[in-house]
Amino acid sequence: MRNLLKLLSILLILVIIFTFKQFLISKDYNATFKNTVFTYNQITKQLINNYFSEDTSLKKEAENIIKEYVLKDLGYDNWLDYIKYINITIYPVDYSNNDNKDLIIALNISKDIGVIGFYTAIDDYYIYNNKIENLVEIKNVNTIVDKQNNRIFIITEEFLDERVGAYITDLFIRVHTNIDKKFKEVFRVSKEYETYFNESWLDPSIDSPKWYKLTENNLIDYLITEDNKFVFNVSKSLNKLEGKKASVEIPKDFTLIETKNYDIKYTWMDKYNYFILSEGIIKSTKEKVGIIEDSRLNVESLLNFSNEYFKIIDKNGKIRIIKPDNIKILNRYILKKSGE
Repeated sequence: MRNLLKLLSILLILVIIFTFKQFLISKDYNATFKNTVFTYNQITKQLINNYFSEDTSLKKEAENIIKEYVLKDLGYDNWLDYIKYINITIYPVDYSNNDNKDLIIALNISKDIGVIGFYTAIDDYYIYNNKIENLVEIKNVNTIVDKQNNRIFIITEEFLDERVGAYITDLFIRVHTNIDKKFKEVFRVSKEYETYFNESWLDPSIDSPKWYKLTENNLIDYLITEDNKFVFNVSKSLNKLEGKKASVEIPKDFTLIETKNYDIKYTWMDKYNYFILSEGIIKSTKEKVGIIEDSRLNVESLLNFSNEYFKIIDKNGKIRIIKPDNIKILNRYILKKSGE
């Protein structure tokens, strides 16, 4: 009897030890993968190797499987029937700062619907854990690592084509970063922008309304300053061209009649979680805000509509429009200007 009790005691101790060990493993597992969503269809490293294979048939098969998995992970199941029309680009990159090659997978679902899925490398798999939506056609994806502040910026180059109806094309970059476990837009600027304007849209009584073509061509670079501030420098070239003859349709020939050039900078501010031109104080409320857009630096300003404004962001992340006469600018952000 005594031996039986001794045996039961040993077994009980072993059960307690095993249970406690499993608890610790589970706790550590959850802490490691608390931001990770496990799915039934998991992307393996072998599948990615097949995608990058020089074997055309192997690559195509892997591509279709990956597109199916990503569409399901991102909640775009309704596009599964159109897989063959969807373009995919995979970027192996260490976006989670864990010294592993994770995956950024970009899908162009249609010409104006782009989406990005983020997959973390874990053992022999890539596990979905985040996404960026509401993009247009994705041309390229890059990352910038701010190691000092342990922050990664995702830079997408996108193309908006609104030539039918709005007469606009815009090749631009957009920057997202992870804020409160979601990727949020924190900067956007055009690289190549073009639009048309007809005088009759404002004044239908004009007998021979002129056509104007507005173009914006910008050089964009970034740097980290000596005081560890992350900055985008933008050299803007704004151009206004006039149609050589009045017509109902957009003329084929235009003549350059006005140019403005600006060198400006946008600085990352943790206070606003945004790249801003400057800080300002709203005169009516004494509230300090970040200025993220000055309409005078937009190419549409060459039309002289006199509807100047600032786009501002407050410390809570709320973005709104304000008139220039209601704000005091605190910092210089136009480094150089010419053509005025």
